[in-house]
Amino acid sequence: VHYSRDTAQKQWDETRVFALRAIAAMIGEFIPIMNESREFPKAWAKFLKHIEFCVLNSNSEVATNAILSLKTAMTYAGTITVIEKSRVVWGMVLQLYVNLTKDAISRAPRLFVSTGSKIQEEEVERWI
Repeated sequence: VHYSRDTAQKQWDETRVFALRAIAAMIGEFIPIMNESREFPKAWAKFLKHIEFCVLNSNSEVATNAILSLKTAMTYAGTITVIEKSRVVWGMVLQLYVNLTKDAISRAPRLFVSTGSKIQEEEVERWI
């Protein structure tokens, strides 16, 4: 076992990364077919919720790969076509972006404090 994967948690994280990449590739490849189903918006929403969960609740390796998996799924030609035709699907992606941005902004004051930077309370409030 490589030293970077020497614990059960690190191995589990690597498994999650592989799964995220595989799901993204499958969605990207088959989205034109999946989009024909009435259930597609639900499946797309679950995929995006899983991406959100991984970003907000995982270590940086899994979170980064969750974002990259979304990028992978979204850059397939079929995905671009589906998104261009569906405001609902596009709206779900935008909502994910809003949720992740809100979380990042809400964590900003703690990040400034933990790095030892002196920042005025008004500045922090302005960002929130």
